[in-house]
Amino acid sequence: MERLPLGLVKSGLTAVIRDIRGSEHLKQELLEQGLVDGCRIKVVKNDTGGPLVISVNDTRLALGRGVALQVLVEEADSLKKFSRELGITNLCGTALCKEVGK
Repeated sequence: MERLPLGLVKSGLTAVIRDIRGSEHLKQELLEQGLVDGCRIKVVKNDTGGPLVISVNDTRLALGRGVALQVLVEEADSLKKFSRELGITNLCGTALCKEVGK
């Protein structure tokens, strides 16, 4: 499955976080906001200017363009197909995201 930077995902699409590039400080900041590997997010707003707005666990977050390009994701539709092929019902790590968000 193809991984692409979150900053390239169009508004309205859902994606799953697969990796975060960048410094340990950046990774820790995103972890504290609930953005972890396997977490399902929805891109609420991704216009040409300004921050990217995402929704994770019923919370909206604004990410700067530079940060959004450091987060690698897979589109959720390709994940659904993959999980159906394997007979897995939940690949997104939702429970983990909720635990981290507490």
